[in-house]
Amino acid sequence: MVSWRSMAQKRPKSGTERVSRGEEQRNRILREAIRMTSEEGLQSLTIGRMAAKLAMSKSGLFAHFGSKRKLQLATIDRAYEIFEKRVLTPLVERGPKGIFRIWILCDLWIKQLETRLFPSGYFFTGAFMEYGERRGSLAGSLRAVIKTWLTTLQSAVEQAQDLADLKSEPSAEEMAFELNALLVGAYWGHLAGSKRAYSVARLAIVNRLRAWATEKISSRVFESTSAWKKHVRAHVSHTEKVPKRADRQA
Repeated sequence: MVSWRSMAQKRPKSGTERVSRGEEQRNRILREAIRMTSEEGLQSLTIGRMAAKLAMSKSGLFAHFGSKRKLQLATIDRAYEIFEKRVLTPLVERGPKGIFRIWILCDLWIKQLETRLFPSGYFFTGAFMEYGERRGSLAGSLRAVIKTWLTTLQSAVEQAQDLADLKSEPSAEEMAFELNALLVGAYWGHLAGSKRAYSVARLAIVNRLRAWATEKISSRVFESTSAWKKHVRAHVSHTEKVPKRADRQA
């Protein structure tokens, strides 16, 4: 006699269940792909290596992505989704305006390094250095991500200038360039062994904001990083505050 339990076990999986399992497997693959890329670069990402790492067949992994290039592009897309959620989206949805937006944007960028949002630091720095000057879809995808970040930073500076928080000179493009240079420099300093790279970068950013700020903002609030953070906390409302930490990728 066949029990209802054995019948249930033999019941074919529904389309929804198959999609759910497929999505779960895809997410598992991309998590490992981000880890591998962060540590070894995009070039290391192959169907064969991923299959071996995850104890899957090559054909099984191929069914999800179709080729090495598509796997690499999907990995870049997923990494950007993570970065966007932790650094960009909080400001878009409920972030502060003006000079406070600039500060929190830079602070979140540093926090995603401190909390190791990606397994080995900033995913896009290594990938961009590896592919930035090349041609093709990978280079184009990476350039689009970096351009989005730079545009977001420049837009924050432009907003601060429009609100008279910052002077009109130098240009918003120049200010954004300097800020980004400090952020990338902090990461390089950390990789070179500096234990103070991130705190030094924050102080350098405060000093640049002081140099650019209008008389609307008292110079006293720029005397130290802690004084500036206290000023930010006092002027950014509870509804505008962004997460204090950037969680690691899910």
